[in-house]
Amino acid sequence: MWENYLAYRDRIQSLIEQRACFPPENEQLVTADGLKNKFCADGSFHDFYEIRLYFGFQKIRNNFLEKFRRLFMNRQQEFYQKSFL
Repeated sequence: MWENYLAYRDRIQSLIEQRACFPPENEQLVTADGLKNKFCADGSFHDFYEIRLYFGFQKIRNNFLEKFRRLFMNRQQEFYQKSFL
């Protein structure tokens, strides 16, 4: 069932009023462990030393470029063979 904008706005407003999206007023907001690993207490980023994703992407990119190069060379050879026959 689709809700229109007015119904959506009313639903969100009622959640805010009920504090359904927030911890109770007497509880402290707790940071998730995943975010604790990424950010310092002052809000700055922790140093990031992980480079596996870069090399994984580089390998995929190089494989793609090599396949493209081979395809291009094959098509180029076919073109020259046909044009001089």
